[in-house]
Amino acid sequence: MNNKITSILIAVCLFQIVLANPCAICTYSTDGTDATTCNPCPQNTCTPAAGTKGNDNTVCIAQLCPQGTSSATGFDTDGKGAGCTSCLAGNYSGVGSKTCTPCPAGTYSSADKSASCQHCDIGTYSTPGSVKCSITTKQCPAGYSGLNAGYDTDGNGAGCTKCEINNWSNQGASQCSPCINNRTSPAGSTSVTACACPQGTTGPNDGISLCKPSSSSSNILQIALVFISLIVFF
Repeated sequence: MNNKITSILIAVCLFQIVLANPCAICTYSTDGTDATTCNPCPQNTCTPAAGTKGNDNTVCIAQLCPQGTSSATGFDTDGKGAGCTSCLAGNYSGVGSKTCTPCPAGTYSSADKSASCQHCDIGTYSTPGSVKCSITTKQCPAGYSGLNAGYDTDGNGAGCTKCEINNWSNQGASQCSPCINNRTSPAGSTSVTACACPQGTTGPNDGISLCKPSSSSSNILQIALVFISLIVFF
């Protein structure tokens, strides 16, 4: 009888072992599986691998990868940086990164293990993932604007956007300026003086002064008021 019970218990234990899964990375248990509770490591620490065995969090020896490096988990494998791969020039990363990120267009990193990217000097530009700013750019023409400090992004006008209706710009503008005082202008206007008084009004040709009703508009308004008065009183 005892032999049968023992055999059953052994079978149950073996069944549990078969069904058990290794504890996930950054967790641990006494036997390294979820047959017992998998305990999480303290914040910003991790286990060297999945299935780590341990009675307490002293097995959580892995630390976050330093900036300028990365790993599949964002952690090293020994608490000293092992397992973290340096980001190549043209890329960057912060602390605990799982991947290195290419520098955005208009920026660069010239060295490996960069924690950030540098902005291109005015008059130059770069494509994503660049190690230097090798593109010579030109100022956007009047009537256009460019987010690259008023320059295009390729030396041929790319990245320059035409000013919308009722806006204007000088050469090298980073953004178009709106007409004021209800003045209007066509798209691509190259000067503030293009902001004209709307139809039925008049004003100086300086592009900024207030506009007043024109004499013809005033006459029409007066006639309309007289006509309304006649209807009301007669």
